[in-house]
Amino acid sequence: MNYQKQWDFLQTKHETEQLAHAYLFSGKGNDIKDFAKQFLQYINCLEKKKPCLKCSNCLMIGKEAFPDLMVINSKQSESSEKNEKDMMEIEVKQVRDVQNFLSYKSYYGNVKAVIIEEAERMTMEAQNCFLKNLEEPKGKTIIFLISSKPD
Repeated sequence: MNYQKQWDFLQTKHETEQLAHAYLFSGKGNDIKDFAKQFLQYINCLEKKKPCLKCSNCLMIGKEAFPDLMVINSKQSESSEKNEKDMMEIEVKQVRDVQNFLSYKSYYGNVKAVIIEEAERMTMEAQNCFLKNLEEPKGKTIIFLISSKPD
C-alpha cells in the first residue's frame, strides 16, 4: 500500500514541531503497523538521511526492541468462555503497562511511542483507563491507535 499522502502530512508536522500526541490509523494488517514503525524510525534516526534503516535506532524499532517503543496487541481474555476462542481483547492491565511505560523519560529517542494494534478490541475498562493518556499525555509521547473499526 502507498501511504505517501499520510507520510508527507506526518513529516511536515514533525518538521514544524506540530506533531499531535496520538493518531488513529484505520485499516487492518501489518502494512499500517509497518508504516507507524517507519515513521518512528524517521523521528528517531541517527543519520542525516532519515530513516536510514541501518543505524541502531532504526534497527531496534524495526525489531520492536527499541526501549522507547511499546507495542500492544489483543490477547485471549481470561474471562472469556473456552468456546469463544476468537474473543481477543486488550485488557486494562495492558493499558496500565502503557501508563507506566509513558511515565518515564525516553532513553534513546526523541519520543516515547506506543503502537496499539486492533485498538477496537480494548475492553470498556481498558478504554476508560486509556482516556487519561489521550487527554493528558506525559512528556514527548506519540501513540498510534490502529483499528479496522475506527468508529
